[in-house]
Amino acid sequence: MATVLLVDDEPLVRSLVARILEEQGFTVLAANSGSEAIRLSRSHPGKIDLLVSDVVMPGMDGLTLAAELLAEQPALPVLFMSGGCEPLHLDKDKPCRFVSKPFDVAALLITVRDLTKH
Repeated sequence: MATVLLVDDEPLVRSLVARILEEQGFTVLAANSGSEAIRLSRSHPGKIDLLVSDVVMPGMDGLTLAAELLAEQPALPVLFMSGGCEPLHLDKDKPCRFVSKPFDVAALLITVRDLTKH
């Protein structure tokens, strides 16, 4: 199954989303910050199939993190989660998906499956 890099600075949200995804068979690499996510991405020996990131985080926000990872993996799909902003685009050529917190678990899983199918 696909590997998801999950990034959220809120421990409760991060553990909940990780559990939801793991119960559906996804491998989850969980990070509490953008810098930790970059470190995990670079040290992970396999392919990362999807970045799921909070938008607003201390230090490095989700947009900056996504741009950094896309510079290394241009085809990496991105799913942003946020409770306080509108849908985002990384740039005009790389739209991304967006789910609002709190999100519907079924809708989250549909989006994740859609973004990770090959």
